[in-house]
Amino acid sequence: MKNLKLIVAFIAILSFFPLKAQFEFQTCKVDSADHKKPWKWPGHNNQFTSPASVLHEGYGYIKNFKTGAVTKIGGLAPKRITAYEGVTCASDDNGDLLFLSNGYYVWDKDGTQTYDQIKEGNEGTNKNGSATQGVITVRHPLVPESYYVFSVDDAQRSKDKGLNYSVIGTDGYPKSGPTRIGSFWTTEAITATFHANGIDIWIIVYEDGAPNIHAYLLTCNGIDMSKSKISPVGRIVTAQQIRGGIAMSWDGKMLATTFPLAPGSGRDEALITYDFNNVTGEFSGRKNRDPGDGNSLGGYELIFSPNNDSIIVTTLSSGGAVWVFDIEDETFTKHTIPGAVISTIEIGADGLYYFTNYVPGATGKVQTSSDFDNYTDVMYNSDSVMASSASLSNMYIPPAEEPDIQEVQPYCNDKDTVIDIHTNWICNGLSAEDTVGGILGPEQRHKYWILDTNDASKILKGSSSILDSLTGEYNPKEWADKFGPREYDVVFEFCDVNDTIKIMIQDCQKCMVEITEDSLQVCAGSNPLILHDTLTIVKTFGADFGWSISKLDAFVPGSNADSALLNEPAVGDTTFDASNKEVKPGYYELLLTVENKGITCKDSFIVTVDSLPKLFIENHTICKGDGAKTFTATGTWNSLKWNNDDTQTGSTFTTADSGKYVLAFIDENGCAEDTTFKLLWDTIPVPYIADSIICFGDDSVEFDAGPNLKNILWGPIGQTSQKFKGYGNSGETINYTLTVIDSNDCTADTSFKLIIDTLPLPYVEDSRICFGEDSVVFDAGTGWKDITWTWSSLTGKNQTIKTNGQPGDTTRITLAVEDHNKCKGDTALYLIVDTIPEPNLGPDKIVCQNSPLFKIGPGAENKFNDYVWKDKYGNDPSFNVNSNKSDSLSINIPNLSDGKDSLTNDTITVITEVTDGNGCKESDTMGIRIIPLPKPDILKDETKCPNSDHTFDIKPYDNGNGPYTYLWKSGSTGSTYTTSNPDTVWVNVTDKYLCSGTDTGSVINNADLKVIITPSPGVDLCFGDSAELVPNFKASNGYSFKWTWPNNDSTTAEKITVKEPGTYKLDVEINGGGGCRGDSSIEIFVHPLPVPFIKGDTICQGETAVTFDAGVYDKYIWSPGGEITREITPDSSGDYTVEVTDSKGCKEDTTFNYLINLNPVPKLLNDTACAGDTITLKDLSGQNNASQLWSNGDTTISTKITTSGSDTLKVTSADNCQGEAISEVYFIPIPTIDLGPDINLCEGESATIDAKNPGLAVSWNTGQTSQTLQVTESGNYIATASDKGCSIKDAIIVTVAPYPSSRLDQSLAIEPICFEEDGTIITLDAGKNTAYSYLWSTEDTTSSIDINKEGTYLVQISVGNCSITDNITLEAYCPSSIFVPNAFTPDQDRINDDFNAKGHNIEDYQMFIYDRWGELIFHSTSLDDHWDGTYMNRECQIDVYVWKILYSVESLDNSDSRIKKQRTGRVTLLR
Repeated sequence: MKNLKLIVAFIAILSFFPLKAQFEFQTCKVDSADHKKPWKWPGHNNQFTSPASVLHEGYGYIKNFKTGAVTKIGGLAPKRITAYEGVTCASDDNGDLLFLSNGYYVWDKDGTQTYDQIKEGNEGTNKNGSATQGVITVRHPLVPESYYVFSVDDAQRSKDKGLNYSVIGTDGYPKSGPTRIGSFWTTEAITATFHANGIDIWIIVYEDGAPNIHAYLLTCNGIDMSKSKISPVGRIVTAQQIRGGIAMSWDGKMLATTFPLAPGSGRDEALITYDFNNVTGEFSGRKNRDPGDGNSLGGYELIFSPNNDSIIVTTLSSGGAVWVFDIEDETFTKHTIPGAVISTIEIGADGLYYFTNYVPGATGKVQTSSDFDNYTDVMYNSDSVMASSASLSNMYIPPAEEPDIQEVQPYCNDKDTVIDIHTNWICNGLSAEDTVGGILGPEQRHKYWILDTNDASKILKGSSSILDSLTGEYNPKEWADKFGPREYDVVFEFCDVNDTIKIMIQDCQKCMVEITEDSLQVCAGSNPLILHDTLTIVKTFGADFGWSISKLDAFVPGSNADSALLNEPAVGDTTFDASNKEVKPGYYELLLTVENKGITCKDSFIVTVDSLPKLFIENHTICKGDGAKTFTATGTWNSLKWNNDDTQTGSTFTTADSGKYVLAFIDENGCAEDTTFKLLWDTIPVPYIADSIICFGDDSVEFDAGPNLKNILWGPIGQTSQKFKGYGNSGETINYTLTVIDSNDCTADTSFKLIIDTLPLPYVEDSRICFGEDSVVFDAGTGWKDITWTWSSLTGKNQTIKTNGQPGDTTRITLAVEDHNKCKGDTALYLIVDTIPEPNLGPDKIVCQNSPLFKIGPGAENKFNDYVWKDKYGNDPSFNVNSNKSDSLSINIPNLSDGKDSLTNDTITVITEVTDGNGCKESDTMGIRIIPLPKPDILKDETKCPNSDHTFDIKPYDNGNGPYTYLWKSGSTGSTYTTSNPDTVWVNVTDKYLCSGTDTGSVINNADLKVIITPSPGVDLCFGDSAELVPNFKASNGYSFKWTWPNNDSTTAEKITVKEPGTYKLDVEINGGGGCRGDSSIEIFVHPLPVPFIKGDTICQGETAVTFDAGVYDKYIWSPGGEITREITPDSSGDYTVEVTDSKGCKEDTTFNYLINLNPVPKLLNDTACAGDTITLKDLSGQNNASQLWSNGDTTISTKITTSGSDTLKVTSADNCQGEAISEVYFIPIPTIDLGPDINLCEGESATIDAKNPGLAVSWNTGQTSQTLQVTESGNYIATASDKGCSIKDAIIVTVAPYPSSRLDQSLAIEPICFEEDGTIITLDAGKNTAYSYLWSTEDTTSSIDINKEGTYLVQISVGNCSITDNITLEAYCPSSIFVPNAFTPDQDRINDDFNAKGHNIEDYQMFIYDRWGELIFHSTSLDDHWDGTYMNRECQIDVYVWKILYSVESLDNSDSRIKKQRTGRVTLLR
C-alpha cells in the first residue's frame, strides 16, 4: 500500500507546486538491471537511417525494437528525408518515436519537417549531414519534455558551425536554439555519458587542430558552463583526419577515439583510450593502442562492447573489415564481412551490433551481428537510385527520473534519537540528495520540508529547526514536543521534481479503543471480513490488542464446529470467516481488547450471519426447432434474475436456445445465491445421404439411413428398412427422400439423388500417312478423368499420343477412357502407313551432240497418278518436247543449243516426281551426258617437193575422247595417208562414244616448201606436260630435218617432244639437195597447274549437308558422281576427288574425306505409376561413350519422373551427334478426399462425415465402407479412398465435449463494494480451464478479469462450439465513517488549533456546538469548516463543550435514498 499512499499524498500537494514538473508514474520505465544499458532505454527504442541520395524516393527507415517492425517514413517534400553520415532520433519513455534528424533538418514522427537549423557539418551541401557522428540527442532525466540536439563540424569546416545545440520538444518542434558553445572547431565526433551523480550528463567533443578534449555538463537547468572542462591530452587531428569517432564506455570510465592517421604519425595512434573522471569531467591516462603486424586501422567509428571488455572499430574500408580490441589482453582481432564496407555502428535493444554496409553507388543496408562472423540484413532500401548510407542514430536519452522517499516507520513521541530520511532515484537507485559519494557538494539543488496541515501551500512554521532541509534528519521527541503527535506530510524536492511521504509521530502514553460501528451483517459463503479494513477503530498505535468472540447467540443451532471462525494469524490481519456456505447463521459478538502499559480497554460489535437461499431448476431436452421451453423457479426469495438479464426477474424463464443458464436470487436478508441449469437441443437425427452417381450397367447403390433410429421411411418407394438399393436406366436421375424419427421423437428429413450416368463414347478418326512423313498425333479430347492408349505393345496415359510405322503397316490403336463419374468407354482406330512409289528413269545416258530425239520415263505408261519433270535448277526442262505432266520426257538434243544445259561434254539432269494413288510422292534423277562431236583441224593445204611422196597424219588430233578410229577418202583406216601426186583428201574421225567429225586437206608440188608444225596437244602446255611437235613432212618421204631452240640446242629428228617454253625452229629439205626446202617456227607456252584445295568435314546424320566449293576454274569433274559443277553437296560419307581445269586447260585434282556420323538411337519405355510416386526412366539402347540430357535437366543415364507427360532423352555420342527418344509417362491421379475440418460437438449431438467423392471405394477405420459415416463419439476417424490401385487417406478428429461450467463466485455480489476507494480492484474469476475459451462483456478473453466499477458483467465460456453464459452484478456501496476528537488546543501553535469531525462518504453534514449553558456558539455545514475556539470573535474559556452532528450515509440497497444519522459528544478546549 506504500505506493498508493505516496500517490495520494503526492496528489494532495500538487496544488501548491504549480510550477513544478508533475509526473504520472511512480516506477521507472526500465528494469534496474537495464538502467546501465543505454541501448535498452525506451528513448533508444527506435533506430533511424536513410539513403544519402537526393534522387531517391525520399524515405527514411525506422526500426522499432519493441515491435520488431521496420517502417518507411517520409516521402515527397516537405517529407523528403535523406541522410549521409551522422543522424539521430528520439523516443519517449514508452518507446514511441518523437522526431528524427539528419543533422540539418528535424522531422516529426509523421515525417513532416519541423526545423532546419541543426548545425551538423554539411559536406557536399546536400543538407543531409555528413559528419561521422555529427549529431546526438540528449535528454536530462529530470526534464523529460526537452531534448537537446547537439551537432559538430565536418571535414569541410563550415565556419558557422562548431559545437551547437537546439532544444526540441516532444512534438518535434523547436523550443530554443540554435546556440553555439565555445568558439573552436570540432572534429566529426561527439558522445555523452552520465555524471557520477547519475542525473547530470557530460557532453564530450574533440577539438580540431588542438589536443583538447572538451566536456560540458548538462544539468536540469541546461548547460552549466561553470562546470565545463578542457583536457589537453589528446592527439592533434586536423583537415581530413577529423573524420573519425569517439565513444564512452557504458560505465562512464573510459573514452576511446579513432581517427585516420595524420601525416607522420604512427599506427599506434589509430586507437587511443583515456581515463575519465565523471565527477570533474577531466581526461587523463592516454594509451595508444597498436594493432601490430604492420596493420593500419584507418578507423571510422567505434563503440564499446555491452560488457565494456572490448572496443569495436569500423574502418570504412572495402572488404568489410571490423577490428575488435580486447581491453584486458590488449590484442586486436580482425573480422571481415565479404562485400561490405562497414561504417556506422550502434548496439540495438536486442544486444546485437547494428552497422551500415556503406558501398557508394550501391543499395544501402543495415546489418546486424553478434560476433561479426555472421550477419543478417535487417534494414535496406532497393530504390534504383539509392546511394549508400553511413548513418545510424546517435543518442543518449536516459529514462525520466523521480525521487522516491524511503518509507519511515511510525515513531513514538518519546523516541529521543536522530532519524535520517533517505531519498533515492527510482531508476538508477542512487541517492537523490545532491551528493557525490555520500558527500554534499557546495551547491545543493534539493531540500526537505514539512507541509502545513492547515494550509497545504505553506511550509509548517518553525519546522526548519526540526527537519534538516539537506540531510532529512529529525528527532521524533523534539518533533512531538513542538508540534504534537500526529501524521505529517514531508516533501523532498530536486530541481522540478518532488516526492511526499507521511510520517507518523504517535502518542504512546495512553490506552484507547473505540469501534465506531455497532453491527455488521454478512451472508454465509461471503469472503472473510478483514476487521481492521472493515471497521473504523480508534486505538493507541503500538499497543497490544486482540480479538475474541465473546458469545454465541442462543438462536445458533448445532455445535461450535459449524460456527463462523475468528482467525488471528501470527502475521497479517485478523479476519472473521463465514466463507463456508454451510456456516451456522445467527449473531456473533466480536470483542476487541487493547492493553497499553498495564491499562486495558475494550469495545465490541455484533456480526449477523444470514444463511443462503436455496433454489433448484431441472434440466430439459427438446427437439431443435420445437419452440421455447419455460423454466419455473421454486422456493422463496426476495428478488431473482434469470441469466443475468435485468429484464428477466419473474418466477419463470422461457427460451428456445440450447445452452447453460444461471438463475441468481437474493433473499430478504440480501444474501445472494445462484443455480445453473441446461436446455439441450436434441440434434439427432441429422439424416444425410449424399447424391450418388453410377455408370449404366454397374451394380445398384446401397443407401444407409444410419443406426439407432426409431422410424425410417424412404420415399417415394415406401421402404422402412435401414438400408435399400437404388438403380435405374441410362441417363436417368431419380429423386429420393428420407424421413427419420429418433428415440426422443425428434423428426428430420433429407433428399438426395441417384444419377445413372451414360457410358462415355470417345471418338478419334483413323489416319493415313506416307512412309517417311512426320508421326501422327492422336488426341483423345478433354474432360476425361483417365485415358489409356494401347498400340504395338505400347501404352500411353496422356491426352495425346504420337506414333508412325513401317511401309505397308496397318496399326490398330485402342483408346479407353473413364469420365469423372468413373464410367468407362473405348474405341478402336487405325493408322495406315503407305509405301512410297518407286519411279525408275534408268541409268544415266551418254549421247552425241547430234543425237536424234529420244524419250525417257519412270516406269510403265501411266503407272503413276501424277508426274512432274524438272531440270536440276527446279525449272521446267527446256529440252522437253512433251507436257510437263506427261508420263514421259522427250528430249531433242539440238534444242539444247540455247539452253542452260547447252554446253557440250556436260551433263544435264532430269528429275521426275511421281505421285501414286495414295498421294505418296517420290522422285528419280537421270543424268544425260552430251558428248561434243570431234572437230579435227589437222590437215592443211600443203606442199611437197616434186617427185616426192607426201604423208597426211591425223594422229595429232585429240579432244580427250579417244581412242579414235579413222576412215580416209581412199578407204584406208590408219592414222596416216601417203600420196606421190598432188591431191585433195578427207578423213572421218570417230571417238570412243561413236561421235564423228571430218577433216580435209590438200597437197601440191612446190620447191618452196610450206612447213607446218602441228603441236600435240597444242602450244599451251601445263607444267609437267609435254607437246609433240610434228611437221607435215615425213623422213620416210625423203626429207631431212633440223630443229633448233633456245640455248642453241638442235636435233635432226623428224619430230620432237618439248616441255620448256620458247620458240622452236624447223628447217626441212629434200634429201640429196636440189633446192627444195622450207622452214617454220612455233612458240610453246608452259602454264602453272591450278591448286585446288578442299578441307574435309564431319557432320551428324540429319544435319544440314555440307557444300564443298572447288574454287574459280573453267571446268570441274567430281568423283564419285561425275558432277561438273563448282560446288557439290554430298549426301553420303566417303572420299571425294575433284579435278579442275583452268582457262589454259591445265588440270589438277584434290581429294578430301566427308564423314556423316550416325546419330545414337536411345530406347525408352512408357510407364505408369500413382501420383506422388516416382518413375525411373533409363536408356535401354546400350549406347556407350555417350552423354545424356533429359528434358528435366538430368544428365545421368537414368532420371526420376514425378509428373505425367512426354519426357525426352537426348543422347550425344562421342562424335557429338545427337539422337532422342520420347517416353510417355502417366501418373494416375490420387483420388481426392476431404473430410473437412475437425468437428467439435456438444454432448448429445451427432455429425455426418462425408468423403465427398461419389464412385470411389471408401473404407473407414471403423470397418464401414460407405461414402458417409455418422459419428456421435470422440475419436480420430480415418477414411481411405482407392482408385486404380492408388489410394489416399484423410483423417478428422471428432471431439464431443461436455458443456463448460462456470465458477464465477456469485458471493461477490452479496455485499456492495466501495469502488471509490483508491486501488479497489475486484477479480472476477470464471474458473481457469485451459480447454475453455472466455469472452467477457468487457471484450476480455482471459478466464478472469479485474474490475473497478459497478455493473453487470457477462462471460461466455466455450469449448469448441459448446458454450454457456454466466453473469454477475456488482453493486457499489461505500461505507461511511466519522471521527470526532475529544479535545483541541487553539493556541496558534499550528498544532491541534481547531476542532471539527473527520469523515468519509458523509453528506448533509451539520455540526452544532453548545456551551455548558446550552447556548449555540458554533454551527458548521462542512467538514472543512473548523471551530477555532472563539465565539463572536472572542476566545472561549477552557471548558468542556457539547457537540451534535447530523449527517447522512449511502443506503445499503444501492438506491438513491440516504440514511440520516445523528451523533453527540463532548470536546475539551485547552490552552
